Amino acid sequence: MFNHILNYANATIVVSLISFLTLPFFTRYLSPEDFGILAIYTMFGSLLANFLSIGLQAATVRYYYKEKNNIENFQSLNFTNFIFIILSLSIGGLFVYKAAPFISMKIFKNKVSDSLLILSFFGGSITFLFTYLKQLLVAQARSKEYAILAIFSSLLAPLISICLILFSSMTYDARIFGYIATHLIFLFILILMQKDFFALKWSTKLLKKSIGYSYPNIPQQAIGVIQESFDKTLLTNMKSLDMVGHYQIGQRIGNIAKTFISVFGAAWMPFFMERAEKGDKNHKSEIVSRYHEISLFKKSLPLKSIDIGKESVKN
Repeated sequence: MFNHILNYANATIVVSLISFLTLPFFTRYLSPEDFGILAIYTMFGSLLANFLSIGLQAATVRYYYKEKNNIENFQSLNFTNFIFIILSLSIGGLFVYKAAPFISMKIFKNKVSDSLLILSFFGGSITFLFTYLKQLLVAQARSKEYAILAIFSSLLAPLISICLILFSSMTYDARIFGYIATHLIFLFILILMQKDFFALKWSTKLLKKSIGYSYPNIPQQAIGVIQESFDKTLLTNMKSLDMVGHYQIGQRIGNIAKTFISVFGAAWMPFFMERAEKGDKNHKSEIVSRYHEISLFKKSLPLKSIDIGKESVKN
């Protein structure tokens, strides 16, 4: 398990470093308003795509452990859920295409164009499918592949964007096309990596089973959508895209610490689920023991960081 934590941590360090080092370039060539537009782009598409998926991603991960010894059943479930999500996103895309001018006028006061909202939903859908398959790598405890994928995708997106900014005079749209192109490329790579976990067999029964697991989370998802979109939408309406841009830059820096904490969850989930499925006393004891070790480490890490910060200030 600690080897997996190390792999996720190494990837997180590299990804955070790339984000930190490229930020000065983007703040030089992009205005605060551009960052505000990017914040709306990221928020609108990703939140709507997550909502339309009705939590099937969590159901797929859950039943991966349940059906681990019945791989044909999981292949059918995975294929069915994946295709259902694509169909759901396609229907959502038609709605966004028709309603984009209304959404732009009523919600964002015409501060973002309807074409940006359509592009946002397309990009958010691609990113969601990319994340869906990437999360399966976590469930399968393939931390090395996950780390390599995370590092190369985090390198390619800003590289494409920088080239577009320097050689075609694009601004925020360079970042958008960088994200979309990168996630499309790695989505196809992930499909190839996960091909053994798909079977071209639709199962309505397994879809109902997955929805039965995921639908209780829909109200929570709806609350999450409102919560995550409220701040940026309010700033757009009450202030300006410049304010949203400054907010987004600060949020990006703050998310680095949040990302470091997430590596523990990524390593913990497969460890917990595999032992929980077995359900015997020894495996339960192993879960409790390892949980205390991880909790102690997670709690001591911020305290140690505070001590280092205090010493740095004194010196």
